[in-house]
Amino acid sequence: MDQAISISLESPETVSCGSELRIGAEIWNIGSRDQDGVSVKIYNKELGFSEEVEVGSIDSFESENLDVLIKMPENAKEKTYSFVLEVLNED
Repeated sequence: MDQAISISLESPETVSCGSELRIGAEIWNIGSRDQDGVSVKIYNKELGFSEEVEVGSIDSFESENLDVLIKMPENAKEKTYSFVLEVLNED
């Protein structure tokens, strides 16, 4: 396995409108090659949220932490929203 990334994610189940959602993750390089220029794109189309967070380089079989605060809109409807996380690298 040359390139593989794994994410261990933690976030609260509920968040109030107007408050901040904290997304924490541990991003593992489970491949046999070092990964350079790693970033995570986090988005939710319904809420109009899209952000790319730079993680940096992750050596083979090592990990880096991700900690992101997302401001929830004041006018968000009470329902379940899903955020998509995509791990990207410079290749």
